[in-house]
Amino acid sequence: MSTNISTKLKTIENKLRRDANMSGQIDYNEQIAWMLFLKALDILEQKQITEAKLSDKNPELIFDKEYRWSSWAVGDKYTSEERYDFVKNKLLPYLRHINDTPIRRLIAQIFEEIPTKLMKSPYGMSEVLELIDSIDLSNPEDTHIVSQFYESALQKMGSAGRQVGGEFYTPRPVIRFIIKIIKPKIGEKILDPFMGSGGFLAETFQYLKNQENLTAKEYEILQNQTFIGQELKPIPFLLGVMNCILHELYGAEFIRENTFSKNIRAIPPKERVDVVLTNPPFGAEIEPTLLENFPYPTRSTQVLAVQYILRRLKPGGRCGMVVDEGFLSRVNEKAFLNTKKELVEENNLFGVVSLPQGVFTGVGTGVKTNLIFFEKGKPTKEIWYYELVGKFTKTKPIKDSDFEDALKKFQTRAISENSWIEKKEEIIKRNYDLSARNPNRVKSVIYRKPEELVKEVLKKEKKIEEILRKIKNIL
Repeated sequence: MSTNISTKLKTIENKLRRDANMSGQIDYNEQIAWMLFLKALDILEQKQITEAKLSDKNPELIFDKEYRWSSWAVGDKYTSEERYDFVKNKLLPYLRHINDTPIRRLIAQIFEEIPTKLMKSPYGMSEVLELIDSIDLSNPEDTHIVSQFYESALQKMGSAGRQVGGEFYTPRPVIRFIIKIIKPKIGEKILDPFMGSGGFLAETFQYLKNQENLTAKEYEILQNQTFIGQELKPIPFLLGVMNCILHELYGAEFIRENTFSKNIRAIPPKERVDVVLTNPPFGAEIEPTLLENFPYPTRSTQVLAVQYILRRLKPGGRCGMVVDEGFLSRVNEKAFLNTKKELVEENNLFGVVSLPQGVFTGVGTGVKTNLIFFEKGKPTKEIWYYELVGKFTKTKPIKDSDFEDALKKFQTRAISENSWIEKKEEIIKRNYDLSARNPNRVKSVIYRKPEELVKEVLKKEKKIEEILRKIKNIL
């Protein structure tokens, strides 16, 4: 089944690639995204209709019947030309102006900018719509494959010119490990301020939904009162919303805004959250005027992200996030130093996991990364470090099993050849350089084969004989 879905998605991309109006990976992703988005919403509405019948209630539908996917996307109601005309002149204007319910306002917000253009060929569009319609988004296996497509879209867009502003898809095993360390609970408010393709939100929803003995009331809280996702870029925003819907999370609060545009000195208590799980953008550009919103201004978006998170968390709130090596090691810039000083002196940085360089290579970047875990409002006493060792590539991505040792040792804050504890005083002596420096690493000894050693000795003896011969001739 998965091969079938993957083949369909590749076929769709090939059809888009041949269309005269489609000029690159962003166009391909955009077209597939909005079509799959409407298809998924149609399935959501079908579920609501079925549930309403069972409970003898009127369903709260998103779209008027004429604009539902099943009414226009396939079938004999329209010719290819008529369907194209309907999408261009009726459907898209309709989607950009529905705003009388929260989900309709969200849809209008998405379609204000997407799609920016359509395929040129009405026949090509009909063929793509038919392929999209054949994907069974109610099938968990198919949904998983489509979700992977959405998330890998960020990688493709990044490698095509970093047009997503430094955002990269976070490998799922990394996300799941962060969640297991932070242990979010039902009833807590959970935020990803840089949601990208929505991986943290979708995985946390699955983690909490799959808990034993989940009551109907708890599920209602989980669905509608738990998650907040923020994203600036229109295409990642659509991908993130779509990914969450594909994972049956449709009650989250999705906010399209620049997280860095908020004055973090004036975040009201009602906007503070219990948990932040995120991978902020690496090296994205930021408008100089926005730096006024931060106590320690810098062009480094990760440093600003940490400052933002510290002020968005409630006292006792927890964060697990991805940072690059530069955030931990740099102390030559005042913003880096002051941010880390605040992180250690006023908050509990209780864990740092150093990842090998190849972890993110398969998803668009080879930057050395680390995972940091902290709690708001308690000063750090000691930091537990773990150095994850391994070679990971595009063909050998990191797996959940690669984190089993780290997770086990974290429970007891064990000390071993790849884990250690550093006291706060040691960090202060290093001027808040937080980079991992494993004092327990066992240096591997390479034992060479006897025949290699013999060969090398004979080679050296021969060279000595030649030198002695030259000396003898001189004498």
